[in-house]
Amino acid sequence: MQNHEFPKEFKIELVGLSPLLIGRVIVLAQMETYCFEIDIVQNESGKIYKHVTTLFNQPDFDDGLNLAVQQVRDYLSHMALKNW
Repeated sequence: MQNHEFPKEFKIELVGLSPLLIGRVIVLAQMETYCFEIDIVQNESGKIYKHVTTLFNQPDFDDGLNLAVQQVRDYLSHMALKNW
């Protein structure tokens, strides 16, 4: 792992929601683990609309990224049921 490759940012299209919002995952490299910050942000400005969660001490990059995307999905599903 080389620290100059981090932080990494991934954007997630939120199909069926406002086109003004996107999901964003920022990955930080720690000593031998990764930290994933998961937010819903405004598409244009990048301003945080809602902080979903932070996943600390994830040992595997790919598994952690998959878990982060799942956290966005679970959050949106929970909000849809709550507003239904």
